[in-house]
Amino acid sequence: MKCLKCDKTLKATKKDKSHNSKNGLVYDRAIYTCKNCDVWVTTEVPVKKIVKKIIKK
Repeated sequence: MKCLKCDKTLKATKKDKSHNSKNGLVYDRAIYTCKNCDVWVTTEVPVKKIVKKIIKK
């Protein structure tokens, strides 16, 4: 990802998980920053749900 002002590559400075309490989804969140321009971008990508199947015997 490139900085919108100086066109240099943004560095991921923080990665964590976020949670939407309304729909129960979990997201991988990353914050990318350009220290030269004081620009930051936050992305949140949904984590795929793992569905467990219960087999009745």
